[in-house]
Amino acid sequence: MCRFYRPISELDNQNGYADIFLRPRQEIYNDMEHSYIVELKYLNSKATDAQVASTIEQAKAQVCRYADTVNAKEQIGTTTLHKVYVVYRGVEMVACEEVVE
Repeated sequence: MCRFYRPISELDNQNGYADIFLRPRQEIYNDMEHSYIVELKYLNSKATDAQVASTIEQAKAQVCRYADTVNAKEQIGTTTLHKVYVVYRGVEMVACEEVVE
């Protein structure tokens, strides 16, 4: 448990389940400025580069879709929501980026 964020795994929203949502604890720390939603993807170690590229695009679309829901918007309060995706091929992290629109 983190004193600044309430981590929520598999946050239910209108468009599926966000893997990790770091909800700011603004009820205690009302000056918090940031919140986070993270989409995790895992591929077999034998996945091709084309499969990795396709999974990255899926992860980007998912994290943006989850962030655009009423549930997520209500939970972030006045903070800026950062949309992050992480993709692994086996044990290798092949992508970790924030989606900036």
